[in-house]
Amino acid sequence: PALLEAGWEGVWTPVLVPRLGYCDYSCASCGQVCPSGAIPPLSLAEKRRRVIGTARVDQERCIGCLVCEEMCPVPTKAIEVVWMEVGRARFRRPRVIPDLCIGCGSCEYHCPVPGEAAIRVYPSRAKRRRGRK
Repeated sequence: PALLEAGWEGVWTPVLVPRLGYCDYSCASCGQVCPSGAIPPLSLAEKRRRVIGTARVDQERCIGCLVCEEMCPVPTKAIEVVWMEVGRARFRRPRVIPDLCIGCGSCEYHCPVPGEAAIRVYPSRAKRRRGRK
């Protein structure tokens, strides 16, 4: 549960910790069973458009395995593969497409880098829907 990170009105409300678990793209049950209304009841279609955060890749920690891209549940993929050059070597790296990312945390949860993941989801401060700013 949240403490003061969301202000007084957010105390004891649910917090998503992607390293421990992610928001399943094909499920909207949390909003249906939340007794306090802290998680609003949404249809599956509404939930899939709701942005709860945005992922960012730490290129210093990333090992280039691309598991994050593979596990992204968004049909259009919110993570794309780009080529980076270091000297004469070329590496494939993930890059988040912010306008497509809904912040579900699947990428962070599945990241095989030990400890802090190489891709992390940061909460959205402004409410937005996928595809809109």
